[in-house]
Amino acid sequence: MNGSVYTETIVVTVDNIVIDGNGSIVLGSGSGYGFNLNGRSNVTIYNVTVTGWQVGFYLYSSSKNNLTGNTASHNTIYGFVLDFSSNNNILYANNANNNTEYGFALDSTSNNNTFRINTANYNTEYGFALDSTSNNTLLGNTANYNTLCGFALNFSSYNNLTGNTANNNTQYGFALFSSSNNNLTGNTANYNGYGGFYIDPSWYNTLTDNNADYNTLYGFHVYNSSNNNLTGNSASNNNGYGFYLSGNSTGNNITGNTALNNTNGGYDWSTCTGINDFTGCVVAYYLCVNVTDTSGSPLSGADVEVLSNGTVIYTTTTGSNGLTSWIDVPYQTLMTDGTTTNNTITVTVQYSGSNITRTVDMSSSHVETFQFPKAAGSSLILPVLLLAGTQGGVSPMVYVAVGIAVVGVAIVAGLVYYFRRMKA
Repeated sequence: MNGSVYTETIVVTVDNIVIDGNGSIVLGSGSGYGFNLNGRSNVTIYNVTVTGWQVGFYLYSSSKNNLTGNTASHNTIYGFVLDFSSNNNILYANNANNNTEYGFALDSTSNNNTFRINTANYNTEYGFALDSTSNNTLLGNTANYNTLCGFALNFSSYNNLTGNTANNNTQYGFALFSSSNNNLTGNTANYNGYGGFYIDPSWYNTLTDNNADYNTLYGFHVYNSSNNNLTGNSASNNNGYGFYLSGNSTGNNITGNTALNNTNGGYDWSTCTGINDFTGCVVAYYLCVNVTDTSGSPLSGADVEVLSNGTVIYTTTTGSNGLTSWIDVPYQTLMTDGTTTNNTITVTVQYSGSNITRTVDMSSSHVETFQFPKAAGSSLILPVLLLAGTQGGVSPMVYVAVGIAVVGVAIVAGLVYYFRRMKA
């Protein structure tokens, strides 16, 4: 291929070849395939754009092929399809955008394929769809702004999805339907219309170290599903619950997860009929420490230490505005049966040789203010010295007056601070 525009299907009829597209465009009129590999193996295709067909790249019963750096866009069904036992293929750094149905589709027992660093955005249904496939690896792919889901597994098992991103999809970032024994690790699903991760109904899947933030409903939703393991995941700032179990979901291990600052709460299983394990799950909220003097002026450089049940979990200093950054603080820890234990949160602030320690209510995200006495005499010294300057010098009597003023203000400030501490 020489970088030209081709308007006929490229049918690959031999094995063990390399096709360099050189930036060529394969342009269709709404039907057929752009590239057609039927029963082919060891074919490499790279640097080709395929657009305007029913399917951009179609592999049927084809194995050990490599598709790298290609684009399939504006096709009427799929961008890339691996169909009918197309096994052991590698798809690397391809783009499948604005296709009418799926960006990438694995169908009909197409197994042991590897998808790395591919992008599927703005497709009408799914970014990546696995249907009746197993033992595939999806690593570092991106699926954003798809009309249904970023990644969908249907009747699929033993697949590994690691380090993928699914943001701003209309429904879910990742959805498992009737699928089992899949591993989802270190994936991100943010700003999706329904939720980050959805399991319905599926079994024996493992979700570890995934993040689901700012989704319209839930971070993680388990529905009519059993014996799944969700461990070490984080759900933050979702408009519903962080983790939501409903229907007949039972035997799931929802352990060691963190739900941070979700609108409706961290965890809910009120509509779930099964028994599940919530050991070590945490409900957390944000804390910002504000340090000022008694006149409300910010104090920078104050040392702040946050403890949970006597253990230091965070240390920092205030900035020029007297504030710390927002700190994630564990409010509650869940037991096996979902009952909660409130953590005792104490904050110690040290400033200019003084310190204040306080127990803080962390049932919601908020700013906690600590006030220290205003620096003694600062309001009197400047006008007195300015007056002395206008008289041509500082006489001994002026120093006496300044000293008296400083001592007097210090005594008053000390008494105010003492009585406030007594009342606290």
